Amino acid sequence: MHYISNSFFASETPTGHKCNEVFAERKLKFLSGKILDVGCGWGRFLQFCGKDAIGIDANSKAVEICKAHRLNVVQMHAEDIKFDSEYFDAVHCESILEHLDDVEKAMNEIHRVMKKNGKLYLTVNAIENRKWRVWEDYTHKRFFSKKSALCLLQDSGFKIIKTGWLLQIPFGFGKLYRFKKVFIVLCCLYGFLKKRQVEIFAQKI
Repeated sequence: MHYISNSFFASETPTGHKCNEVFAERKLKFLSGKILDVGCGWGRFLQFCGKDAIGIDANSKAVEICKAHRLNVVQMHAEDIKFDSEYFDAVHCESILEHLDDVEKAMNEIHRVMKKNGKLYLTVNAIENRKWRVWEDYTHKRFFSKKSALCLLQDSGFKIIKTGWLLQIPFGFGKLYRFKKVFIVLCCLYGFLKKRQVEIFAQKI
C-alpha cells in the first residue's frame, strides 16, 4: 500500500482505533507539552495528542482528512518547517525519513523548532529485516540500519535515551488491546522478532 494512494488514508476500524490509542498512550508518557507530529498522515497519532498539538504533512489528501476531523494540520514539508525556532516541546516522527530527499536537512529543521531538552520519538524502516529491501514501495528513497539511524540523530544534536523495535500487532490479536499490559508486551515481542522498524526515544541537547 503506497503512502501517496488514497487507500492509505482509509478510515480505521474500531479495533484499529483502540490499538492506536493504546500505542499513543505509551508514546505520550514520553512526549508532552506542545507536540509537532511530522508526517502526521491521516492523524493516527495526532488525534490523541490534545488541542496544543500540530501536525504537518506534504500530502494534500492527508491534510484534507485531518481537517475534516478537526485536527490542527498544515501542509508542509519536513525539510522546510515554517515554525519559529524552539517552538515545540516534543516531536513525533514515525516512518517519515525514508521518504525524504534530504534527511539531514529535515533533522536539522526538527532540531531547530524544538526547545532545549525537548523530546523526540522517531521510527525508521530497518534493513535488519530483509523483506524491506525488496519491498515495492517507490516512495521509499532510502533505508536505515539501527546504527545509521542512531548516528543520524546524534550528528543532528540529539541524545539517545532508549531504542527498540516498533510495536507490531500479531495477526488476529488486535482485540487484546483491552488488556493493555499484556497487549503491549505481546506487541513489543512481536516487533522485536520482526525487526521491521527501529524505534528511538531521544532528547535535544
